Amino acid sequence: MSKILPINPLALISVCLFLFSCSRVPNKSPESILGKPFPILKGKSLSQKKWTLPSDLKGQKTILLTGYVQGAQFDIDRWLIGLSMAKVKTPVFEVPAVKGFFIGLFKERLDQSMRNGIPSEIWKAVVTVYGDSEKLINFTGSQKPRNSRVFVLDKNGKVIYFHDRGFSVNNLQRLLKALPPKDYGACFK
Repeated sequence: MSKILPINPLALISVCLFLFSCSRVPNKSPESILGKPFPILKGKSLSQKKWTLPSDLKGQKTILLTGYVQGAQFDIDRWLIGLSMAKVKTPVFEVPAVKGFFIGLFKERLDQSMRNGIPSEIWKAVVTVYGDSEKLINFTGSQKPRNSRVFVLDKNGKVIYFHDRGFSVNNLQRLLKALPPKDYGACFK
């Protein structure tokens, strides 16, 4: 005799989010992105501040660590550790770019879930993008979504460094070359 197992609604939602969350757009080469203006994205930090990127960042160089799926957090965390070890003084923002058919229904719940896992002192530097995520995906590509997309923007919001192939010390050193030497520690000079 076969049993029909009840369907867990949360499991069903998770599967749907996964299936609809990240369409595959071919990745762009770093050369095709360098020198271009970063796309205009509207988002909100976990501390509830509304942001328009990159215009709210103009006047300073900024590092953006973007991710399209939850699995990118591992790569973002490695970048954060590396930037911390290098004693980087340039502002760093995490930018989760969440896309999906059902996301609009669950964004408050997703934000609260992120708040539960992220220390409150860094909520202001986590800017989640919901509606404009497609712009970022089209700008960089979405193949290998578990790799974060790492940007350094100049004072005018143009991309002066881009990487999407995972963290390594060599890639961190290349990123540091896009910053003024006074913006990071001596051990990496």
